[in-house]
Amino acid sequence: MQGTYYLCIFADETTTSVTTNSINTLIMKHIMAILTSLLAIFGCSTTAQTPQGKVIYYRYSNYGTMAEPFIEFKVEQVSQKSCKLKFFNHKKDYGNDYTSDDRMLNDSVKCKASLLDDITAIVIKHNMLKYKKEYRPSFEVLDGDSWSLTVKFDDGRSVHSSGYNSGPRDSGIEDINNIVREFFPKE
Repeated sequence: MQGTYYLCIFADETTTSVTTNSINTLIMKHIMAILTSLLAIFGCSTTAQTPQGKVIYYRYSNYGTMAEPFIEFKVEQVSQKSCKLKFFNHKKDYGNDYTSDDRMLNDSVKCKASLLDDITAIVIKHNMLKYKKEYRPSFEVLDGDSWSLTVKFDDGRSVHSSGYNSGPRDSGIEDINNIVREFFPKE
């Protein structure tokens, strides 16, 4: 009999005839149930990850054995109309005991809050909330640079990402660094 399979049920040793169509329907129902469950667990929309607020804190650093100049800065909201940019002035002071903390962010500039609006736009444009926690090359490199960034939104979302000789492929970090560098003192 073409198109018919025999299914043996071992519990009571009875045999039931089942058509190909009914098996395919049963398989499709199970697949749909699994996919629906996965969709419910993980979601399917990137809009759920888009923050509703704006960036209130952004910190970035880049260091390396051959990286000169070192870059480290943070921008944080002070009020609704202003923010503060603190940065590490490597030409002023960096010693052998350098540690990445606020003591080394030794220069600061007061900025308009629009700087944080610009950073917010770039973070959203490049979907930086989806950055991986850590980026590493697929092979060991003994020389190079490392970087890290932290972004905090006023709606409570945040991301921390870092890398060693590897990073995201988009230009989000570079775009933010370019607008922030405009506030650094001219040499």
